[in-house]
Amino acid sequence: MKKAGLVNGRAVAVDVLERVEKDAAFAKAALEHALCQAERLARQDKALATEIVYGTLRHQIPIDAELASYLRQPLHTTNPYLRAALRAALYQLRFLDRVPAYAVVSETVTLVRKKRGAVLAKVANAVLRRLSREKKEDPSKFEIQQLNLPPWLQTLFEQSLGSERAACLSQASVKPCATLWLPYPERQEELRRMLQQDSPSAEITPSRWLSDALHVSQGGALHQSTAYREGHFNIQEEGAQIASVLCGVKKGEYVLDACAGRGNKSLRFAQSVGDSGHVTAVDIHPRKLAVIAKQMTRLGIDTSRVSTAAVDLSIGLGALPQGQFDRVIVDAPCSGLGTLYRHPERIQQTNLQSLAKLAELQYQILCRVLPLVRPGGYLVYIVCTPARDEGIQVVEKVQRTHAHIRPDPPRLESPAGVISADSDGMLRLGPWLSGDANIMDAFQLFRWIVR
Repeated sequence: MKKAGLVNGRAVAVDVLERVEKDAAFAKAALEHALCQAERLARQDKALATEIVYGTLRHQIPIDAELASYLRQPLHTTNPYLRAALRAALYQLRFLDRVPAYAVVSETVTLVRKKRGAVLAKVANAVLRRLSREKKEDPSKFEIQQLNLPPWLQTLFEQSLGSERAACLSQASVKPCATLWLPYPERQEELRRMLQQDSPSAEITPSRWLSDALHVSQGGALHQSTAYREGHFNIQEEGAQIASVLCGVKKGEYVLDACAGRGNKSLRFAQSVGDSGHVTAVDIHPRKLAVIAKQMTRLGIDTSRVSTAAVDLSIGLGALPQGQFDRVIVDAPCSGLGTLYRHPERIQQTNLQSLAKLAELQYQILCRVLPLVRPGGYLVYIVCTPARDEGIQVVEKVQRTHAHIRPDPPRLESPAGVISADSDGMLRLGPWLSGDANIMDAFQLFRWIVR
């Protein structure tokens, strides 16, 4: 983003929304980049930009439906920047009571004029003045953080999870919260003191399910905290942490973390295998793998416990040794539909055709890595989506073509209760387990033992 011209919370939000739609960018990454570029932006403007971006994406379906009735041409044929500006403005008009309507209209029109000229500014002015005269939505109709899903996606969730869990996934309210993994849980009290010293307003609560995890809200920039620099924690979503534990990695094991990405799970596995075991982290992107050693050094974990290999598992296995791993974990590429609270842009970026392609890729990767598991070892399949297409249907296909594996459902016992697999052998994590405002991403996990 250029620093010249009008740079405030609304301007940042519109630029980000345009990028998300035009470039299929991740909202979180695009927003962080934009806020970094607009370094002089006041804190309240940054908060406004964040609220507009995520709120607009969560409510884009009813927003688009209302906008369409006020435009002379189909919404999808309008200028992308104008479309983003109108969506952001309508979100503010309908859902943010503290924002004066005249300010929303005036500033949005000014933004469109500066970026796209007088003609489109007139369109924005005409549409928004009409919209601003309409009554705001009944506040009880939508919770601010509730997701608005297209009918096909709501049906998919209900078919995949049942109506009760699907309702939890789409209707729960959520507040911004980070979950920390503590590689040294015995230092928890020291960590709490350090976090409170850096951010006195931070709210710190323990995870209900994990003894080595903390929830932190209003904690500021945790990546810049003293405790982070000194290696007291790593940031990882709670559902992902639970999935890592359910993999069952033990001391002395040789583990393959396929599709490792930046290695958040690899770090935990490295801590679990100890000095007598080893973790091989594999990903198609070498730049992601390069982060792992830096994180291990920061956390004080012996870097010799992890080796990395850049391999495209959709094509082959590279030089990975067959039959040598006690545990192969496939955190497979997926739609990410279980992360909609953090990535609401996926609502518009996903369709049934893309799910089918991903399911085929997941099947191919599972089949390809299976020979790497030693006899008596385990194959674990994880996806951060609740969809049957990417879950039990892939599992059933693998089992039909590989008779020498059998299900070995994992189980987690904790003070909060027991997390175990459903009757089909698939273990499903999600907001129905959260019990508070720290909403958990939706994951599916299946484990086999290789005979």
